[in-house]
Order: sequence, then C-alpha cells, then structure tokens
Amino acid sequence: ASWEMSDQILQAEASLQDAMLKSDVKSLEELLHPDLVFISHTGQVLGRKDDLDAHSSGAVSIQTLDLSETIVREFGTSVVVTTRAYIQGLFGGQPHEADLRFSRVWVRNNLKWQVVSAQSTAVQK
Repeated sequence: ASWEMSDQILQAEASLQDAMLKSDVKSLEELLHPDLVFISHTGQVLGRKDDLDAHSSGAVSIQTLDLSETIVREFGTSVVVTTRAYIQGLFGGQPHEADLRFSRVWVRNNLKWQVVSAQSTAVQK
C-alpha cells in the first residue's frame, strides 16, 4: 500500500478502535458504510444498523480491545486490513472475552474511508 493510503487507513482503524471502546455511535456512523455487511465469529450476518443498535443500547460494551498483527493491503481504491484482536467486555449483558482475527474492507465514500465489509474468526487455542 502507498505510504499515504496506509497512514490514512491506520488512522481510520485507530478511530474505529476508539469508537468501539467508547460505544461512540456518532463516530461509528461515520466509519461504517451504510451497506456494511459484518459476519461475526458465530456466523451471524449483521448490518450497520445492527452494530449501531448494539452499541447504543448497551448490548455491546467493550472494555479491552488490543490489536496486533495488523496488515494493510491496497487494491486500487479499496483497502483490506487484517488484524488480530483480543476483546473483553459485555456482550448481551454477559461478560465475554475472545481472541479473534478480523478482515475489513475499507472504501472511499464521500471523501472518507468507511468499512463496507468485515468478518471475524475465533483463534483456536
């Protein structure tokens, strides 16, 4: 990836991490494409509204989100990011922790980067 594009995406990834930790729905609205498709580690297919509703209702409350092994790859006007995430928090009101790998596709939409597709997979111990 070009240095400039990689830098922009890493900044967008940091903003996404911060918004997830704070359940900052306004920032998440900016970072998630209206047509987002997210496939969770349990196989659920979720959209942008599902994610925003989970954060605004408190159904998802993330206390720890540690990222590692982040790789940024540019494909024309899209960027694919893969990363490993250790997450702790409340999910559906229940304490939960997970070691996951994420794949996210970022696209430019109205001059801003947004996630249009994401998928997570549980890392086997």
